[in-house]
Amino acid sequence: MKVFSPLSLLALFAGTVVVSAAPAKGDDELFVQPHIYNGETAYQGQFPYFVDLETCSAQLIAPRVVLTAAHCNAPENKRNLKIGQWERGSSDFPVQVRKCIAWLDHPDWDGDITNGSDYALCYLNKPVRMYPNVTLTLNEDPEYPPVGTETTAIGMGYRSIFFGLPRYLQYTELPIIATEDCGAQADEFDETILCTSDPSTSTCGGDSGGPLVTIEVNEDGTETHKLVGITSFGYGIFCPTLVSGFARISAGLTWIKDTICGNGVQADFCDGYVVTDAPSLTPF
Repeated sequence: MKVFSPLSLLALFAGTVVVSAAPAKGDDELFVQPHIYNGETAYQGQFPYFVDLETCSAQLIAPRVVLTAAHCNAPENKRNLKIGQWERGSSDFPVQVRKCIAWLDHPDWDGDITNGSDYALCYLNKPVRMYPNVTLTLNEDPEYPPVGTETTAIGMGYRSIFFGLPRYLQYTELPIIATEDCGAQADEFDETILCTSDPSTSTCGGDSGGPLVTIEVNEDGTETHKLVGITSFGYGIFCPTLVSGFARISAGLTWIKDTICGNGVQADFCDGYVVTDAPSLTPF
């Protein structure tokens, strides 16, 4: 049976799935997952841009802007956002707690994972202090990362077949695969979808909306993390999934920049950017 659903904890617990084809013995299932399966524990401050939502994950891309998956659009994910989360449930420093005062899904998001465009922006009630040890940039190159590139997925979703949630933030290394190898329905995927595959590890339930990055260590010891995708779905019976699917950052970048820069929101990537269209980021 081929099944599509978001990788949020709420969707998995509630059994929220959309069946895209009649049951067929031996078919795989495509579903949205919550947590890093068979990952490693991050140290505090390793991924300071990571944001923990109630049922999803996200990343801070500007002092007042969080980027996540559109399928995470739910009231509980718009309050008590924990930026810089490392230990589950903790709001202790350096975690900064904020709420969304505006939320905007990509205009091409129609609720169907196979149609891509699984992007959403949250405008925070007040700015977040950005930390200098790690800089998160947004990938602009549609040809990057090439097939075979090792990327890093980050999240706090399930880590085992026993539905165990980690106490601490997890990460894992995942190689990029060709889109045409992205499961039985890959021919339906557009340029907004990016996929990885590793038989021993994957994203899982609760990781939805979280980051997929490549990492460069700079000469001064700081790091530049390039955001190439945000966790969107999984393809398989359970974790580790056969394929982990992500919303490709380069394909959604014009909309992201137009929305943020066109509304006068502070962001490093707005310097010199010419807005082509400015969707309204209206507070609730």
